[in-house]
Amino acid sequence: MLKKKVLVIIFYGDTEETLRTLNYKLSLGFPKLKITGSFSPPFKELTRDEDEEIVRKINQAKPDVFMGRAWFAKTRKMDI
Repeated sequence: MLKKKVLVIIFYGDTEETLRTLNYKLSLGFPKLKITGSFSPPFKELTRDEDEEIVRKINQAKPDVFMGRAWFAKTRKMDI
């Protein structure tokens, strides 16, 4: 799929450091991957306004793929 077109992706969850590392490593291995956003929400329950703002930003970016928190826990074990 990545050979045919640019794949737009957004990551949600984990720490800023983890998201920066993930963005860097994936951009090296997959040049047609366009990471349009990474959101590291506070480690607390979001307010309604915070949640709506994040959803608005995700929808505005129109990603092909949205990766959430649970995925990051698995990738750490794989050391991508």
